[in-house]
Amino acid sequence: MFEETLLQSCFFNACTSFFITHVECFNVLIIIKIGRFLIPLQACFAWAFLQRDALLSNKIQTLMKLSTTHYLFILDKSGSMATCWDETISALRTQFLQIEKYSKENVEHQVKASLIYFDNQPKHGFTDIDGKKLALSLSLTERPNGGTALMDAIGIGIHQLQQRMKPQDDAIVIMLTDGEENASHLYTFQQIAEIMDKLRATEKWTFTLLGAEVDAFESIGSKLNMQRNHVYMYEKSKTSQVFDEINYKTQSFFEKKSKGESLKDVFNFDDSI
Repeated sequence: MFEETLLQSCFFNACTSFFITHVECFNVLIIIKIGRFLIPLQACFAWAFLQRDALLSNKIQTLMKLSTTHYLFILDKSGSMATCWDETISALRTQFLQIEKYSKENVEHQVKASLIYFDNQPKHGFTDIDGKKLALSLSLTERPNGGTALMDAIGIGIHQLQQRMKPQDDAIVIMLTDGEENASHLYTFQQIAEIMDKLRATEKWTFTLLGAEVDAFESIGSKLNMQRNHVYMYEKSKTSQVFDEINYKTQSFFEKKSKGESLKDVFNFDDSI
């Protein structure tokens, strides 16, 4: 009898450490003699873990409903982009279709998208479009022309997005260029690097730099303190393949967020594209 009482006491102490509140059912299972307590204890702990996982899942779903993923695409529209402009717009539209499809199938995950494009100065394509209505938003009638005000586009895009974001929100920022900075007058490399460093430290912001036939790491990424595997250089003829990889990583980001996993290194690149 003493052994049985001690075992029950130990079990309830273990349950308390797991923050289990419905201890009555455990008491019933312990009283019923199924073997020598081994099977009941396994069953009870299995139930406890299931309840814990269910509570965790509910918390994650609640957080997802309260938080929004902001997708900001910063697109180079300088004159040199003319050689791959149509392919880039087509690939970007396909990506927006994928985000819209995901948003419609996963209504608990709020997604808002924004587009900034730039030549001698940044311009807004659209701002905070609901992910479920994204596919029809891309309508760029202008053709590539002018210089490359990349730092101004990044600085303005980030600043405005910060004003719209809530503390629980997260952001995906993708920057695409085919040339070096040559036209910004509002922001410098050092200013943008400091801003990005602070935002990266929160682990709620991810930054990806795509270089179309330009060594984007040496000329841009390294000056912004970006890791090499967050910068990718590609041939303009492979634009669609690169966006396929971006689509895959974006979906991976959403899946990891739905599981409550770290979003820090989702947009890592290697040389396999």
